Amino acid sequence: MFQKEKNCKQLNDNLQQVHSGAGYPALFLYFLFIFIFIFVLAPMVRTWKYVKPITDYIEETGIDATALIYTEIEEFGPAESNMRNSIKYPPIIY
Repeated sequence: MFQKEKNCKQLNDNLQQVHSGAGYPALFLYFLFIFIFIFVLAPMVRTWKYVKPITDYIEETGIDATALIYTEIEEFGPAESNMRNSIKYPPIIY
């Protein structure tokens, strides 16, 4: 019986912490992390040497990069070839 009372007290303490606003700083940090990922880190990926040729090709050809399946699209063949070649033969930076 003592263990049940201890668990109930611990649960009650946890609920009081949640309702007292103790979780708001963590929530703020999570939202800050998501914001940084979306608006800082994700755009930086476009400049990586393996990704830049792919993104340039997608923009030049007007491929809808948000489409889920490319296999039904005529432009998929050259896009896939370009993606594979840019990974297999990366650009050389002097």
